[in-house]
Amino acid sequence: MKTLTFVPNESASSIFYTKETDGGGSWFGQEYVNIIKQRYPNRIFNNCYEWCSGPGFIGYSVLANNLCNNLWLTDIYYPAILLAKETASFPDNKWNDNVTVHLLEDLALLPTAAIFDLIIANPPHFVDPVSEDSNRNRICTDLNWTAHKNFFANIKSHLSKDGIILLQENMLGSTIESFSPFIEAAGLKITDWFKSDNWFKEDSRPQIYYIEIMHNENILR
Repeated sequence: MKTLTFVPNESASSIFYTKETDGGGSWFGQEYVNIIKQRYPNRIFNNCYEWCSGPGFIGYSVLANNLCNNLWLTDIYYPAILLAKETASFPDNKWNDNVTVHLLEDLALLPTAAIFDLIIANPPHFVDPVSEDSNRNRICTDLNWTAHKNFFANIKSHLSKDGIILLQENMLGSTIESFSPFIEAAGLKITDWFKSDNWFKEDSRPQIYYIEIMHNENILR
């Protein structure tokens, strides 16, 4: 087991993880903090939800940087959920009262009362298998976009009126057109999309991009 340490406000916070549970959250996932600060300045979200959280790299970094008050994490992989719970209960983090962690595959099972004003995720980026390694496929592959379809089919009722969904995707695996039919069918709207400015600029690795989604009544930027 390893730890990832943040020192956002002169107070270190530790996230527990293993190599097998890291799908990039400890790396390009950390760009989320700057993206949120830049796009939503002076906003502190009350309830943040990280879908496909793994051990919670992104959600915990958002919490550690005081960008949200409360955090929900869900994932389908039990070892990652155990690590996320260990991080939540680690005494030095002082997060036990602010974090909810669930093993959850079907978002239809999210509690009705769970309403979020920020929803973030680094979900599997590819619709087809990427490797013969089962763990890598678990992290990287969403066959037939099944998980994405389930997410969009169920998330609207959990998004606050002024809530924001900000998904991190990969240009080698998808475009916004890959997901727009699911988003529109859910009664949601893509309000913006943009490439990462800071990751993978000088090499041939996958290009990260973001999709911002809100309720239909919100206007495209």
